[in-house]
Amino acid sequence: MASGEQFRIWCVTESAFVFEYKSTVPTQCPNDAGHTIDSALTVHVDDKTRIQIMNEAFDGATSPAQADRMIDALNKRPSVIAFLDNHNYVEAEKQILAAKDAGDLLQEDYDLIMGKFPTGWNN
Repeated sequence: MASGEQFRIWCVTESAFVFEYKSTVPTQCPNDAGHTIDSALTVHVDDKTRIQIMNEAFDGATSPAQADRMIDALNKRPSVIAFLDNHNYVEAEKQILAAKDAGDLLQEDYDLIMGKFPTGWNN
């Protein structure tokens, strides 16, 4: 069984994502140390998907109006979906905050969505 946390690494040489379990953030391709990686695309892989996050948020909506607001705000910011798909919670949070600041989401909507992010995402 693999130990450590799972990371997804973009290997430039292979033009593909590769995965590795480590206790620290990887700095080289696990397939070949001579390969070039793009460390900006290395992410910790969480077991919570975008679909799970959004389903939990929509299930937690207290009214149809709240669910509609969240859908409309996310449709205006498709990058949120891409960031969540790539487990880039920091950038997703920035976009959700921008939606709140623009008046597309209420504070309660923001709190609901952010509360569904994986535990420890911002550590």
